[in-house]
Amino acid sequence: MEQQAKYKLVFNRRKKKLENGDKAPLELEIYFSRTERKYISTKIILEPEQWGTAGRYKDKVKPSHPNYISMNQYLHNMINDIQNFEYSLINNGRKFTKTVLEDFINNKNTPFDFITFLETEAENDEHMAYGTRKEWNYTINMFKEFCGENRCEFSDFNYEKVVAFDKMLRAKALKQNTIHKHHKNLLRFINIAIKRKYIKSEDNPYNDFSSKKVPGTRENISLEEVQRIEELEFPEVGFEQISYVRDLFIFSAYTGIRYSDLMALKEKNIESSEEGYTIRFKQAKVEYAKTTDVVLPLYLMFEGKPQKILKKLLAKRDGTSRIIKPIANQVVNRHLKAIAVMAKTRKAISFHVARHTFGTLLADITANPYLIMELMGHSDIKTSMIYIHQSELRLKKQLQNVKWN
Repeated sequence: MEQQAKYKLVFNRRKKKLENGDKAPLELEIYFSRTERKYISTKIILEPEQWGTAGRYKDKVKPSHPNYISMNQYLHNMINDIQNFEYSLINNGRKFTKTVLEDFINNKNTPFDFITFLETEAENDEHMAYGTRKEWNYTINMFKEFCGENRCEFSDFNYEKVVAFDKMLRAKALKQNTIHKHHKNLLRFINIAIKRKYIKSEDNPYNDFSSKKVPGTRENISLEEVQRIEELEFPEVGFEQISYVRDLFIFSAYTGIRYSDLMALKEKNIESSEEGYTIRFKQAKVEYAKTTDVVLPLYLMFEGKPQKILKKLLAKRDGTSRIIKPIANQVVNRHLKAIAVMAKTRKAISFHVARHTFGTLLADITANPYLIMELMGHSDIKTSMIYIHQSELRLKKQLQNVKWN
């Protein structure tokens, strides 16, 4: 399919009578057919002698205007952008019409290229959790590196491009699940583009490409190591933040609450009764969990230890409705490295190790995947079973009960 529209810059379209010093607007006429055309304001207003009608500067701003070079470049780019949009539609089998053009002009989300689309989608999702936004930006930056200066047009994004992107990720020696997550994020953007009719569903490059997630291990520490961290003593002056981070980590190890969900806890999530405290909240990270509550009766868990820690945290609130004082995840993990050294844990720890530790401890103590699923808010029992399979203590208990003769 060839280019359909014709482009022409029109000065003083309404034929307004101009006297000395008077100015008129310059517009871009886009001609679709004998009955359909569109005029777009260039936001440039000129005097008659500043617009060329013949010779070298025909249909250009003349040197009599002090900014004629930048103006002509601006006009060239304006036409070029719309032409590129028209070509992208043609390449995807779509017709370039006045209505489509108006949507393009009025809708800032309409992409000139695939990278612009990715960046705009990520930026405009106001309800995205911090961790999700961080993951998306990681994928976008990887894809920008892959595309280089070409920016990757929609029409160019095909199966071969996905395979090449996959090879680049593998060349960086990334883990399989990290590669899988990049493809998963990219596929999500592709599906949005399909819904908005930027590309056809049959042109989805992931129709013929799949990336598999492999079962991962869950880094955790032992109950003894948790207790050593819990028993660490810090000076009262100058060590307030690291002491607070220690309490947050222990609280997560006894409740399984993610960092992002912990930071989002508010008064409404805490229920108090004669028996003690219960935390009720919706997870931000898991899509289905946004409508399903995770319920944690703290007074029944680990002999009430998380309830005692919650009381300490409540006593240190900053006067807002938040339960936890905001601390950047990077700062938290920096403190946790020091805490791991002080407590002599087997490995360095990050905040997410606390959640995995909770799952592992539950598996050791209960061997009940459905309880793990409920308390950790898993959407799939297979995720909960990972903790069961990794539980060394459970394995030892089962072996001890085996009658070998």
